[in-house]
Amino acid sequence: MREIIIIKTSESGKIRNFLNQEGVNYEVFQEPQRVPKTDIFANYGQAIKDKEREKELKLWDNVDLDEQLNNDDEW
Repeated sequence: MREIIIIKTSESGKIRNFLNQEGVNYEVFQEPQRVPKTDIFANYGQAIKDKEREKELKLWDNVDLDEQLNNDDEW
């Protein structure tokens, strides 16, 4: 009879060594890969500064356009 046992551990190598020493026939169906954690807020401050800068540039573009229209006497 076959049984499925799920083991969550950080010491999988020790368990594999034990099973190999005891001659136990086993299969590893899916072994999760370690994914390094990333800090999603690492550049949050810089992103906010960039957004503010974009807003300022849009405002200056609008001011330049208004000045051009005023100089052309189109108002």
